[in-house]
Amino acid sequence: MSVRRLLLLSCLAATLLCGLGCLSSKKEKAAAQDYSPKYLGCYVSKAEVLRNASYKTEDMTIEYCAQLCTVKRPGKTLMGLTEGKYCFCDNAKSSFGLFAINQWCDSACGGDRTQHCGGKEATSVYQLQN
Repeated sequence: MSVRRLLLLSCLAATLLCGLGCLSSKKEKAAAQDYSPKYLGCYVSKAEVLRNASYKTEDMTIEYCAQLCTVKRPGKTLMGLTEGKYCFCDNAKSSFGLFAINQWCDSACGGDRTQHCGGKEATSVYQLQN
């Protein structure tokens, strides 16, 4: 049996046995389910927002933050992202600070550079879809 055919059969067997449980990256896992939050705006970050960071990862995305808040913090209705890598889960917009202009939320998400994940002192706030 050729190496190419063996690899193809191995891949097919792994797919059949594994299903979605074998997705390797956080980004792929988030994409497997619909974690599409609604953007509410940019807010000036309060100092305690960073102190109370729920999650931090260098490959953060909007969908991954929504997944974290939905799965690990059930009951939370809002999420916020700041500095491209921090994710917060809460129920009150006031927890994220005062409303700011969207240009302040200019940090690209570490896991998807086409997305905006807050800014240096600003938080992108989203409504979770429950």
